[in-house]
Amino acid sequence: MQEVLNKIIESLENGNIILVIALVAVALVINSQKILDYYELRKQLRIEKLKEALSSEHVKNNTRAHLENELEAEYFSLATGISLERDFREAIIEAHKASNGNVRFVQFKRALPHIEFNDKVLSVVVSKEKQDTHQLIATLVKQALCV
Repeated sequence: MQEVLNKIIESLENGNIILVIALVAVALVINSQKILDYYELRKQLRIEKLKEALSSEHVKNNTRAHLENELEAEYFSLATGISLERDFREAIIEAHKASNGNVRFVQFKRALPHIEFNDKVLSVVVSKEKQDTHQLIATLVKQALCV
């Protein structure tokens, strides 16, 4: 690891930004499983801490309600991959139920950039600007991967 850091520092000093980007990308790919494991561990620890706090007799009223909401959000995020506030989350669940399960949560996740939630109402907004931004990002990513 120290060798990689030394190479990055040396490359930065020499102005070789491309090599630095390549080294960082390779390091991320090589360590991706460790990074994902760490992320999952952090989520599990957060859930355990929330459960522990909720089991305490000292946690009452608004604090208890807040911690219960946080625990619900963590479980929903683990199950669906979507992190949302309670009202938005409940609206998504209701929309899923209304579709009789035909619209899956993975589809909601992909559509999130186009879903707005105002006054407890879900609405889908597809604007030219959002499409252009998404197309620009997709094009840049494709070009970066092809280089």
